[in-house]
Amino acid sequence: MTGLEALQSVQFVIVKGKRLAVLDAEDWDTLIEWVETLEDTWIAQSAVAELKGQGAIAIGLAG
Repeated sequence: MTGLEALQSVQFVIVKGKRLAVLDAEDWDTLIEWVETLEDTWIAQSAVAELKGQGAIAIGLAG
């Protein structure tokens, strides 16, 4: 299951006037892994952009 599928599996219930999201524990773990992967990807892309901006890594490949 993907993170997006886990999000789509969420069901909503109302308890004491509060709207709560309910999902299977396995789907929750999938969702957490997906969010962590997105965060790691964003961190890596930001680091590469910063290094490129500082001229610390070459942009492109020599052919």
